[in-house]
Amino acid sequence: RNASIMVATKLVREGRAVAAVGVGPTGGVFASALQVLGTLEGLARPVIGGQFLGFTPETIMIDLGGSVDSRPDQLLDFGIVGIVYARKWMGIPNPTIALISNGVEEGKGNEVVRETYELFKKSGLNFVGYVEGNDVAQGKANVIICDGFVGNIVAKFCEGLGDVTAR
Repeated sequence: RNASIMVATKLVREGRAVAAVGVGPTGGVFASALQVLGTLEGLARPVIGGQFLGFTPETIMIDLGGSVDSRPDQLLDFGIVGIVYARKWMGIPNPTIALISNGVEEGKGNEVVRETYELFKKSGLNFVGYVEGNDVAQGKANVIICDGFVGNIVAKFCEGLGDVTAR
């Protein structure tokens, strides 16, 4: 209860701070935010996302590890969060949104990804379809959506690749 991240998050809730930054384990930061601040109204699950590749300053990926078993409707929610982020924080007026899969052809992916594809197609968002893992670093969309299982693997792979190439 008295961990520094919990104390910092409580300060945000009380209005005595505008943000809290955690440098410890993501799970602890995530848990403190969820426990103290909750989720945005209308969202069933919290989400982790943001920019993580310096090569693609106009691309964010969501989810990077918050929800590893998401339903299609939750992935659509994550897409809406990503669109708002891209508009408000990145200044992109009509951001493109894509769903990561194992191919760009319609019908690819597992059942959840295919169902999510259909939701995005009907959403009215600027949905450009599927992207593959190699498309992430090329900025093929402003907002790339996946569940936290896939997103965390992609993020950790990129971190490891960066470490190896920096040696």
